[in-house]
Amino acid sequence: MPTVAHVVEKIIEEKPFLQEALSKGIINNAALADSLKPDIERELKKEVKFSAINMAIRRIGEKLEKTFVEKAKFDSQTDITIKSNLVEITVYKMEDIQLKLKKIYEIVDLKKGDFLTITQGLYEVMIIVNEKHEKEITKIFSKQNL
Repeated sequence: MPTVAHVVEKIIEEKPFLQEALSKGIINNAALADSLKPDIERELKKEVKFSAINMAIRRIGEKLEKTFVEKAKFDSQTDITIKSNLVEITVYKMEDIQLKLKKIYEIVDLKKGDFLTITQGLYEVMIIVNEKHEKEITKIFSKQNL
């Protein structure tokens, strides 16, 4: 059966903004405990002491102060490229997969800005390509391999 501490930790894990506030010590633990109390009682299906919630929050906050890593921030030197109209095609890996992939490279014109990425796993190959090439590429593979 989950404890108050487990439920508090689960709730905080689901809310990164709470993790950050606790790691920086900028949140009122008592107010947060009051705010979380109804959710915790609903989850545990019993009444819970305010002090138990407050103590769990304090301990999690202390742990986060040591371990919390802020998400990377982008500076003005960072370029982000967003591509749209892409499709994902996943096929079973077969003996002649390299020949079929070679045909894909013949279809996609990377010099003209077409997008292609191929990821090979143990049993399947994932192809992400411009939507305009979808029909042509799926013709290379039999329907049972898609």
